Amino acid sequence: MEGGEVGRIRVGVAGWNDDSWRGDAFLAASHAQAWPYTEEVTAGFVDARLHGPDALYASGYSDDQLRSWAQRLYRWQVADQPAAARTITDRAPPARRERDVYVYFNNDTSGHAPRNAARLRTLLTDASDGDPDR
Repeated sequence: MEGGEVGRIRVGVAGWNDDSWRGDAFLAASHAQAWPYTEEVTAGFVDARLHGPDALYASGYSDDQLRSWAQRLYRWQVADQPAAARTITDRAPPARRERDVYVYFNNDTSGHAPRNAARLRTLLTDASDGDPDR
């Protein structure tokens, strides 16, 4: 990456784990059965792409799955690492007090994306309400 640029690495794209991406690039965590998955935090923010847990672009997330995502996303937001995070290195995430977390649902077949996003929003509120430091 050129100085000052921030790039996105999408798991599943050829060469995603090549050393040429080291530096200021961040890893977009793409959750889909079709692609390798990791929760490696490599930047001061997290970009999670949720494509459906079973059928790519076509399956909805259950309440339990969304609750798990809410807890994971909240841990990232408060600059923590989720318990049992799936990482591919032993490097610690960049130090932060908080980090921005972006979530994109791309499981829009049959309207799953807006329903899952609305439910996740409620669950994220519940996750942050349970934190004594917030």
